[in-house]
Amino acid sequence: MALPLEPVMPLRSRRSLAKSSHAAQPDTGARTRGEEAARGTVRRVLSALGPRLVLLFVLALGAGSLASCRATEEKRIFQYLNQEGFGVKARGDANVENYLVVGDSVTVRDSLNADLQLSPQEVDSDGTINLPDIGQVHVLGRTRRQLEAYLTEAYQPLYERTDIHVQFQSAAGASGRGKKYFVVGEVEKQSAVAFTGDKSVFEAVLEAAPKNETANLGRVLLIRGDPVDPLIFTINFHDFIDYGDTTYNLIVRENDIIYVPPTFIGTIGHFVERIFYPVKVIIQPIQALLQFLLIQRVATRNGGGGGIF
Repeated sequence: MALPLEPVMPLRSRRSLAKSSHAAQPDTGARTRGEEAARGTVRRVLSALGPRLVLLFVLALGAGSLASCRATEEKRIFQYLNQEGFGVKARGDANVENYLVVGDSVTVRDSLNADLQLSPQEVDSDGTINLPDIGQVHVLGRTRRQLEAYLTEAYQPLYERTDIHVQFQSAAGASGRGKKYFVVGEVEKQSAVAFTGDKSVFEAVLEAAPKNETANLGRVLLIRGDPVDPLIFTINFHDFIDYGDTTYNLIVRENDIIYVPPTFIGTIGHFVERIFYPVKVIIQPIQALLQFLLIQRVATRNGGGGGIF
């Protein structure tokens, strides 16, 4: 029995199939060379950028540390910043109801108990006074009514009946303590002025003696400082004098700042004075020395001797 013969593929077809099979197989050598070239490129780039990357990393780390330190420092500073009012611990309006500040004196009287006829007690720097039986009492910022109510409650367990009254004595005066307001600018008496109450801004400026040549009384500033809601009043004194309009003749409060600005001519004069200030500092001792030598020469001529010449 004859075996079936397999069909014979033509020579041209076999060559085409071989070429297609060869093309379909991946070129392992070319792929390896490409990968090596890519790795070499990456190594060269990293080698070139290596120092720069390290420097950038160090700079970034340093900037982060600096920012952290700055945030910590700002947080510490914020703890000490003024949060309310002028910046002192005791706040209020003494024109409406007086209150105690450091340096003021408190006198306690009780008409029913002789033991509570106390001598004046000065408010210490920590805002306290020392009273018998109850010890230290924090009184800073308290009004008369508040302190009387507190002491009545504090002494109630110790006395059957009480009739406590307190009197305040302001520390305003030569001590420099107590309530104050401030006058600055073109006045002869720039200072912190003892606050005695019921004083208008017109009175306060006149007492400070504004300078005739340089004080701009048309734009006096009354500054009522506060970190949240500051008030600045611009006051024209000519309205008081020329028209009798006292709308802005405000009552001065404790811790107010009154600023009398310079006129245009005064501003120019201060500018020129600052320019020649170094020359003035140099000339003054030379002038003093020349005056001394002149006095010695005159004394020598008149007295016939005894001078330095």
